[in-house]
Amino acid sequence: MNASRNLYALIVGINEYPIPSHRLKGCVNDARAIKQFLETRVDRNEFRLDIKTLFDSQATRLNIIREFEEHLGQAQENDVVFFYYSGHGSQEPAHEAFWHLEPDHMNETLVCWDSRIEDGMDLADKELSTLIEMVSMNNPHVIIIFDCCNSGSGSRDINDALSEEPELEDTLARMVQRMDGTADTYKNPRALDSYILPENADIERAAISTAENDMLIIPETVHIALAASRSDQTAKETSIRGQRRGIFTYSLLEILNNEAHNITYADLMRRVRSKVTNRIHEQDPQLESYGRADIHSLFLGGASKPKPRYHFLSYDKTASSWSVDVGQVHGVKAGNGQNTTIFAIFPMSADEQAMKNLQNAEGYAYVYEALPDKSYVSLEMWNPPRTTASFKVIITSIPIEPLNVFLVGDEAGIRFLQTEIRNAAQIGTQEEKVIIVNNITDATYTVLAKDNQYTIARSSDDARTPLVEQVPGYSYASAEKITSFLERMAKWEKILSLDNPASTLPSNTVEIQIFQQLHTGDEVPLSAGNDFVFHYSHPAEAPKFRLRLVNHGARKLYCALAYLSSQFDINTSDLFPSGGVWIGPGGAADVIAGQYFTASVADVWLQLGKNSVKESFKLIASTREFDSTLMEQPGINKPKAPISTRSTTRGGNGTLNRLLSSSSDRELSFNTSAPREVDDWFTSELTVQVVREKVIA
Repeated sequence: MNASRNLYALIVGINEYPIPSHRLKGCVNDARAIKQFLETRVDRNEFRLDIKTLFDSQATRLNIIREFEEHLGQAQENDVVFFYYSGHGSQEPAHEAFWHLEPDHMNETLVCWDSRIEDGMDLADKELSTLIEMVSMNNPHVIIIFDCCNSGSGSRDINDALSEEPELEDTLARMVQRMDGTADTYKNPRALDSYILPENADIERAAISTAENDMLIIPETVHIALAASRSDQTAKETSIRGQRRGIFTYSLLEILNNEAHNITYADLMRRVRSKVTNRIHEQDPQLESYGRADIHSLFLGGASKPKPRYHFLSYDKTASSWSVDVGQVHGVKAGNGQNTTIFAIFPMSADEQAMKNLQNAEGYAYVYEALPDKSYVSLEMWNPPRTTASFKVIITSIPIEPLNVFLVGDEAGIRFLQTEIRNAAQIGTQEEKVIIVNNITDATYTVLAKDNQYTIARSSDDARTPLVEQVPGYSYASAEKITSFLERMAKWEKILSLDNPASTLPSNTVEIQIFQQLHTGDEVPLSAGNDFVFHYSHPAEAPKFRLRLVNHGARKLYCALAYLSSQFDINTSDLFPSGGVWIGPGGAADVIAGQYFTASVADVWLQLGKNSVKESFKLIASTREFDSTLMEQPGINKPKAPISTRSTTRGGNGTLNRLLSSSSDRELSFNTSAPREVDDWFTSELTVQVVREKVIA
């Protein structure tokens, strides 16, 4: 079958900027992973794939523009245009002809490889709009993805500043990039005739008479844009499985590679936001629709083929090993023994119905080495196979990553922690593994031992910004308490990342619907395509919302919803009787019997300079009933503020009912008076952010 449509892709990744302090580590890895996704998942029966890449010194401003014109510009109606950029993002003063578009009078820009050398220029958002208009002339499906940002530390922002804390600088430095002397180049707006602008733009008149409202009109063509963060946030990168990666691109591909069905932009970005915002603080991926592009259309215009429900096992003569045709980009993880990805092996004649019953399996394959696109396995089969044979395999188990922790600060305090964490792992008492790593970029959390006190923080944040209560004193008892906190964090992270890449059910089969109660008492549904961010100023105005699960599929499913609070407690039994509920096709079930959650920001966070929190819900839907209460755990107390302004009486380490009962110290409070009473499964997430605004007198 000859492909009838084209997919033209331009993929840009820049690590090696000419100025050493501007260099990054994960952008080219991200770009190559995107390329590999297109090569493996674009439906070649319908699409001819034509990819151009520009890495490092190839990614000059002129080359990017040229490839837009000559490569992407070939697209015709029904074709797909795909542009991906991973590198630095920045800002520059906008010419006054654009001030009507920019309240802050600043352009958002991409920093090309040669942008900050002599006579170099960034590629401004106004110019990108012109280039997109050019490639859109024949009405192709256009998708643009940016993994870059404009501000902050530890990010892909070329304006990053060095740490102001000398004693923590070495251990907490995160990809510091300074503008150095090149910053002076961007103090003044560049000339209007230096921009790439639409052919019909009256540049001379706009330059002469902007005060008389002769302003340039930038085209808004029909396209979808996915961005790693808001324009005022950072797009961070970190080490994942030993490789430097952007958190946004990694999360995006994690979903796309494990999705058994085509997915809409709205559903994709809702899930990406949930993964990113729970992996990193203050990074909110954005979905933007231009020219009324449909956010509910399929990703890549439907060009990506569904993930196969089974894979293939064959003998690789070159490596002298059995291999499976999926690897790291598909979620496969290597390990030892049972702590690795495991495949059940079936004969080539087995159909999907037969592969649902593991009694039909001829053995199992255990991954000992995972490459990006393939995995080497050891076999455990009832009958030794011939090396000329091939088999079908399905994933039956994927190990959960351990929680990586970085220790920093006073040597005396670190020694106690090292001993306690390693002892817990060695004697096997740690159900949720905590691993000490030697580099902060490899860690999820940091424990700071300073001033005779332990403080746990996210590694993406300042180590002095506590997540949970601080523990005083350097002793085995204090180290044991910190280790117990980390174990609960490990379980919380494990549940939050729980996924079933082998599922044959679309992740949107069961929808989490959210309804907000207005101050008038009326109720409004919130669109699935929007961020769930609630703003309020006074405690009396704290927002209220309720949740409902709706089964859009054709099968009856057992559904459980876990509330994973920002204080690491996990609760299921208060949301539904017995922890879960059966929902038939077209049916619905109200969470906590239709009662409202009241969302707020605790006073202690305001005292610590933090005015927002994020709370998460994890949906697990299965064709068989399971015990969701096994996931439950109590939370960890909030940190102590530097100066206490009030006294709060708490129920101590009581039951989850008390932890989740109405209290001004809980971010999501609700009445828990609701009544209490391996087949296919899948998961999805919903994240709610609550922001308390400052009151202006």
